[in-house]
Amino acid sequence: VQTCALPISIFNANYKGIPIKSDSRVHIAAMDAIWQEYLNAPAARAYLDVATGKGAFAQRLIDTLPNIQIDCNDLEDGVLAVGARDIFSKNLNEDFNFDRKYDVVLAIEIIEHLENPFHFIRNLKKHLNPGGFILLSTPNTDSFFDRLWHLYSGYSYYFGARGIVNSGGHITMLPEWLLRHIASIEDLDFEMVSNAVDINRLIGIKGKILLRLLYPLRFFIKNLNDRSGTICIFRSREKVA
Repeated sequence: VQTCALPISIFNANYKGIPIKSDSRVHIAAMDAIWQEYLNAPAARAYLDVATGKGAFAQRLIDTLPNIQIDCNDLEDGVLAVGARDIFSKNLNEDFNFDRKYDVVLAIEIIEHLENPFHFIRNLKKHLNPGGFILLSTPNTDSFFDRLWHLYSGYSYYFGARGIVNSGGHITMLPEWLLRHIASIEDLDFEMVSNAVDINRLIGIKGKILLRLLYPLRFFIKNLNDRSGTICIFRSREKVA
């Protein structure tokens, strides 16, 4: 399994020729987290990649984890992963049902595109087997840089009018406190699993100047981090029989 310490292309990367439609470091960090979970529970073999894009992360899983069964969902119906069991095309803003339950549900860089994050997690929860979990990633809005960028521009770095255009539709910001709140409302355990995806390689000259000039503010602002992305787990509290 690769780690985020490796030199990689952050955007416009691919896995075996399949485009990665996000920060590629997120895929690597998420894979590291899945690998650790797999080592602890190798019998967990039913996977769902709920917003697979072209299927780069699904293909990485198929190649890495022995004997898993993975279903993929993509609204644009352009999945290139080889070896997926079933491919669906469900609108995640609506009530959705895959008629199966899974040990692992993957929601990589999708929740920020959706209208109602509570509705989304609630629909994913009903697809979890006892002891299963949702692995979710989303842009982080809690970093020191994001706090400053909001002060400067009126919105977090990955959002606003520019963010909607550049990201293909980032409309919903999810700070860590809100993710934890959703987990509590839905009776799921919440775990932060990665701090590996740092913001500093993305922010450009203007951002670095902003950080340097306003660095003293860091000592007066609560709950800061330097993450570009948040990668977390929502874990079912139901016990395996």
